[in-house]
Amino acid sequence: MSNINNKNIIDTNNNSSNNKFQNITFQENEKENENIKNINFNIKGGNYKNFENYKYLHQLLQIPLVQIYIKEIINKHSSFEKTDYPKIKGIYNTIFPLFNEFLKELNIELYIPNKYQEYEYYSYSLKTTPTNEKDLDIYIPLFFLEWLIYPKSLIKLSKLRKITFIHECILITKNYKQYRAGVPEYIYNYNLFYCTKERDFNYIQIVIHHEYFHFIDFIHDKSFDDIIWRKFNSINFNYGIGGWSERIFIKLDSNIKGFINHFSMSAIEEDKAEIYQFLMINTFNALNNKDVIIQKKVYRIIEFLKEFDKIFFVDNWENYFRNIYHYRNNILFINNNKDIYNE
Repeated sequence: MSNINNKNIIDTNNNSSNNKFQNITFQENEKENENIKNINFNIKGGNYKNFENYKYLHQLLQIPLVQIYIKEIINKHSSFEKTDYPKIKGIYNTIFPLFNEFLKELNIELYIPNKYQEYEYYSYSLKTTPTNEKDLDIYIPLFFLEWLIYPKSLIKLSKLRKITFIHECILITKNYKQYRAGVPEYIYNYNLFYCTKERDFNYIQIVIHHEYFHFIDFIHDKSFDDIIWRKFNSINFNYGIGGWSERIFIKLDSNIKGFINHFSMSAIEEDKAEIYQFLMINTFNALNNKDVIIQKKVYRIIEFLKEFDKIFFVDNWENYFRNIYHYRNNILFINNNKDIYNE
């Protein structure tokens, strides 16, 4: 199946887990998390220079090709255009030493296979094709810029050991065969697969964070389910049978509350991963969302992060997300609505 290259759809390899909960509904408890209602999160005061990985960011931003990549490409276009490539050709080889140093500091192996490969796992297999120089020039700089926002302790606690970049990945089970833009392998080799064929910048960002959340979500307690999360939804709502069943873009009904897109309704793990990427990419809109259910879910993700990594207590999660917002508005300038630039 071809990729759903849309800002509202995410590829993931997870089927809906814990099916015994699929037909259970909960009455939303209005008293739960009532302290987060009508929050006006003050985004002022952040500074991307406070990032733990600022030394890498600083070095990266001194590279002329990176400056062109940010200013002339991702700031001007929503997706990569063929005419842009000559401007940044060779950027991957230029930033590779810094990128590899960054991953080594996190004890993560960078793997870029140069041939077709197959991976066999318990319930599925992957067929991958090798990436190429053009793919890497387009994909890796944005990946690096996105991963620099993560605290080192969070990445190390996630137990991630390897990141594999391939051109294309086909996930195969006994029931289906589908293209995936990213695959988190969190049981055997602790590997994250990312497909570099993608060209839509927003979609790439979403895939990067969405798939990584699947990884840490499972590592946390070997499950995707969350009873409290389910209670946020309407009493008569049931999740679908998994993200694998939602491969065609469907516009979300504006009357449906509590979900940022239709894909989120396919499974609880997809809902959580979509809220997470929303928080990481559109921080202000996520933290100040007018949909009370979405806001509850956003703050549930924050509670998850505080439980997963104590740095969100020590360093204050509010400042962390202020820094992310400042970073996107002063470095990347993308994925934040124009009407909040002056907040």
